[in-house]
Amino acid sequence: MKKILGVIFLSLLLSGNAYAAWIPGTKVFFKWSSESDLINYYAGFELDGLCDYWSKFKKTREMVRTKNRNAIKKVLLSQGHDKFICMKITSP
Repeated sequence: MKKILGVIFLSLLLSGNAYAAWIPGTKVFFKWSSESDLINYYAGFELDGLCDYWSKFKKTREMVRTKNRNAIKKVLLSQGHDKFICMKITSP
């Protein structure tokens, strides 16, 4: 049974459907994308959307949280905002 599931998994992986995991906005995308890909993704959001993502990464692992929040900071600076505005908004 394990061999059959392994064969099915590998066939799906090699058939091209594995790229569905790299769709922007998925967990795999946030974890393994380069900083430039993340910046391009976050550049399409306004302040409230960026701060929403900022708060979503509060409970994730440090590697994912740091990489994504640094990309959000760069987008905030490019949009003319303070890079810590999301932290100030969510803090009491």
